[in-house]
Amino acid sequence: MKKTTLGNPFGFASIYYKKETLSTMTDIRSLHSGGHGTVIFAGYQDSGRGRVRGRRWVSDQDSNLLMTLLLEKKKLDHPFFQIPLLTGLGAAEFLEDHFSLPALVKWPNDILVEGKKIAGILCEADRDYLYVGMGLNCNQKKFDHENGHRSTSVSILSDLNCSPGEILPELLNKLKKAYESDDWRERIMKRLYGLHTVVSLQEGAADQGGSEPVMIKGLSEEGFLVVEELDTGRSKTVLAGEIHFPSYHN
Repeated sequence: MKKTTLGNPFGFASIYYKKETLSTMTDIRSLHSGGHGTVIFAGYQDSGRGRVRGRRWVSDQDSNLLMTLLLEKKKLDHPFFQIPLLTGLGAAEFLEDHFSLPALVKWPNDILVEGKKIAGILCEADRDYLYVGMGLNCNQKKFDHENGHRSTSVSILSDLNCSPGEILPELLNKLKKAYESDDWRERIMKRLYGLHTVVSLQEGAADQGGSEPVMIKGLSEEGFLVVEELDTGRSKTVLAGEIHFPSYHN
């Protein structure tokens, strides 16, 4: 692992690069001394994972941005459960501003463009720190059979070469601004994928069974998903879960 000279908007925190790793999420847990805003990104990670147990993030060598950002809880203005949405907001605004891509936030942790996944977010925490993992598809042109029909990349959508190291500082700048924002809910609502759409809701832990049809109504003041039960017409707030769209295979 080497320390880069890339600029970091999180003050004096360092950005590290590894050509290959098992997981940047695992690596950064040993860098608490790096402090708030420290980043590790890698050219390839063998054990990248998603929020759902058993779901892996598959990436070609040096094709995508694979990173984990270390945040100190005491330096954040928002609680942990809002960080995935705020990260999604920052990433979506970065993709639109930098590449003119109409990126949307799919609750709770994905970024979609034209209905396909371009980035995924995984947040973990311990007593003092948050670990924000992100995989952003930059230059990958082909995806495996399981993900091919529902994944895309910057290069596929824009025909532009997207260097992970070059875009990282500006992406971090957008994330930092999102973490400091007061109007985050209104901005996410404008980008919320599937608003007023009927979906299948799997409430609770991501790997639990059972689902029900609901309509997405928006976000609560705290950032939880608000849905309407089709069977009863009642609205309810969803604290955790997965939503499955008819045209989007999760």
